[in-house]
Amino acid sequence: STQSTWGKGGVPQIIANKIIFCQDTNEYTYHFIEVVHTHLRATRGPVPKDATTDNAARVTTMNQQATLPRPQVQTNQVAQQILDVLGGCRNKDVGVSFADIVNSMPHVSEDTVRQSLTTLVESGAAFPTVDGNHYTVP
Repeated sequence: STQSTWGKGGVPQIIANKIIFCQDTNEYTYHFIEVVHTHLRATRGPVPKDATTDNAARVTTMNQQATLPRPQVQTNQVAQQILDVLGGCRNKDVGVSFADIVNSMPHVSEDTVRQSLTTLVESGAAFPTVDGNHYTVP
């Protein structure tokens, strides 16, 4: 937890009471979402009751759509090799860097790997993780 106080000479300061290592990259994202929600509650007040009911219905519909089966992705040999590399990654939160994907296929040009990876991402068979240069599979 943190607290804001006024330091010597009226200079604002923040005191961190506890700093922890993130075990999951989603913790980082969740933190910023929580910061935005806190700011909105502080500046605009609580969420009106009717808004939460309406949003709950939308979220339910979105969750139902997300559980529909995905169409099978038609992959060529390069795309299948990329999926094999990504599937073998031990740290799914970070994923495999683009450079490591290219290096794992020395017989394939970088442009071909990039095109196949882009197709996999667009189809939902793979996705970027921490920095847009690392990828993993769902």
